Amino acid sequence: MNIITANRLLDGAVIYRDRAGGWVEAFADGARFSKEESAQALAEAQQDVTLVVKPYLVPLEDAHTIVKRERNRETIRAHGPSVRRDAIAQTEKSA
Repeated sequence: MNIITANRLLDGAVIYRDRAGGWVEAFADGARFSKEESAQALAEAQQDVTLVVKPYLVPLEDAHTIVKRERNRETIRAHGPSVRRDAIAQTEKSA
């Protein structure tokens, strides 16, 4: 089972492909594709070049759990940088 994710071209937000061929912001609302469906769904998603950047498949252990080796990357993509934003601001001021 897989979910398709990409970044929205307009603002860089992490988004997920839904069953209707659109894009949603919530992981829970993204469609889950079987192995058989995944290649075709990804090919269709890659046609949305005016909406998204580099869609790709994320493997799932079950309908709600990302495969462990992908979990950290996808968590960071969905929730933002892994460093404190105020630390970034301090670094920029000292440069």
